[in-house]
Amino acid sequence: SDPGSFWLHEDICVHPSERTIVNNLVQFGQKLKVIEAFVQQNGSQPRTCSGTAPHIPSVYLVRMCDGLAEVLGTYRRAVAKLDHELELNPVLPVVYFQAQLADLLEVLHELADLCSHIMRNHLRAAPLLNELHRRSQSGIPHVRGVILRLLRYSYDLMVQHIMFWMVHGVLPK
Repeated sequence: SDPGSFWLHEDICVHPSERTIVNNLVQFGQKLKVIEAFVQQNGSQPRTCSGTAPHIPSVYLVRMCDGLAEVLGTYRRAVAKLDHELELNPVLPVVYFQAQLADLLEVLHELADLCSHIMRNHLRAAPLLNELHRRSQSGIPHVRGVILRLLRYSYDLMVQHIMFWMVHGVLPK
C-alpha cells in the first residue's frame, strides 16, 4: 500500500466485510486531504513557492476552489453529525456510516480525481472550464450536481469578464 495511505491494521479483530467498509471510509478521509491541499494551494490566498515569489493561481481556479470549499463544508457537517450520533449511540454498525456517507463518498472520490487531474495537467482558464464541462456529463446525479456547481462558480467569472470586455474594451486583471 501507499506510504500516505491508511488502513485498518490486520491485528484488529474485525469481520472481513466490516474491514472492507472501514478501509473504504478511511480512504475517503485521504481523498478529503487531497482536496483540502488543492484548495489551500489554489484558493484565494496567494502562497509562496519555496520561499520565493507568491504563487498566484488562475482566477478561474480560485473560483472553482471557492466551490470546492463549499462542498468540503457539506462533508464536514455530515461527519460532525455522524460523530454526534456515535456519541449518543456508541454501538452503531459500520454499515450505517457507509450508508449515511455514500453520496458524499462518491463525490469526494470524483473531486479528488478532478483535483489531481488539474494539477497534473496544469489546467487553467478555458482548458479548466472544458474539463469541468466534460465531467459535468456524469450519470451519477449527485456527482453531476456538484460538478455543475463548480462549473457555475467558474462560468459566473467568465460572464463577468465578457461583460467587462464588452463595456470597457479590455479584460480585467
